[in-house]
Amino acid sequence: MKKIGLLFIVFLLMVGLLSNGSFAQNYTQWHLPEGAKIRLGKGQVNDVKFSRDGGILAVATDIGVWLYDAHTGSEIALLSDTPKNVRTITFSLVSASADCTLRLWNTETQDQQLIRVKHPWSAFDFAFSQDGNTVAIGNTGGRTRLWSTVTEDFITILKARDRALIDHVTFSPNDKILASGSFGGSIQLWDVLNHQSIATLNEHTSEISALAFSPDGKILVSAARYEPMIVLWDINNIGSKTVLLVEGNFGAEALTFSPDGKTLISGHRNGRIYASDVATGEQLPIFTRPTSGITALAFSPDGKILVTGSGNGSIRLLYANTYRPIRDALIGHASGISEFTFSPDGDTLFSGSSDGTILVWGLENILQRNR
Repeated sequence: MKKIGLLFIVFLLMVGLLSNGSFAQNYTQWHLPEGAKIRLGKGQVNDVKFSRDGGILAVATDIGVWLYDAHTGSEIALLSDTPKNVRTITFSLVSASADCTLRLWNTETQDQQLIRVKHPWSAFDFAFSQDGNTVAIGNTGGRTRLWSTVTEDFITILKARDRALIDHVTFSPNDKILASGSFGGSIQLWDVLNHQSIATLNEHTSEISALAFSPDGKILVSAARYEPMIVLWDINNIGSKTVLLVEGNFGAEALTFSPDGKTLISGHRNGRIYASDVATGEQLPIFTRPTSGITALAFSPDGKILVTGSGNGSIRLLYANTYRPIRDALIGHASGISEFTFSPDGDTLFSGSSDGTILVWGLENILQRNR
């Protein structure tokens, strides 16, 4: 009993040091992996966004929205009067949570300017329009709800023919089209302005696992969780599509286009990564040796670097012109990668993980060491 009591006292002393002392102040530098400059974040990371001027980094987590000074990494504020699972964010700072609440925040005062809760249904996916004025919320029953962050009002409900739950929604780059993917495998295209259905796409028969528009908005790419194919849809001619078959019965979990829109990268549950020529459909396997499943992909702003994240927390940097590794995998996260974002100048990579941290990587130093 004395040993237990002593251990409890030591534990309390450690908690005090961690919460009030120098340990707490320096946790951002603890055991940083090679190439990382700082560790940020508390709570599972769901989304990461920069302010328009690049000065603020906002991190959506399961306990609220953390604001950081993007240049120093110092904490500015935690926006969370009632902790909720914040799934996505956009600037001017609007957050959307899993309980279907929307919050508009003043980043200078950290005050909420509005809270709207109009319905109790759970949300399965969120997407903000590129201008941040509209948010789409995927729900059960094939319904997608649109809200205006400008007028602060509910806009409409888009009802898909497939009554399965909507678990993927995404806007085209010009905000004119919304694509919603269902658990049943169908994809609905919507005219955002007129709230009308454009087309129903039925190539898939299992749960939609990824949707993405090309940078020019002319192509929608889709994948299903248990199907060995990726489909590229011609938005200007819906009857025209390209089907890319991939190895094994593992659908893509992550899709991204190169900034010029000429190359599509797909990451799969079996660890495979493919680069596909959008014009010809020709595929090039990037990794032939399976690793942990791919959970995140991103190109640097200049398109020269491809970064891949895995379910085991490892990160790989590749030269985008050859797909050769720049260096050995970056190891620092304890669990799967959920999000990547680059600083506006492309010199810094931010990796978010389900382990509740964001690691900030200095790419210039990493690249210099590998020249």
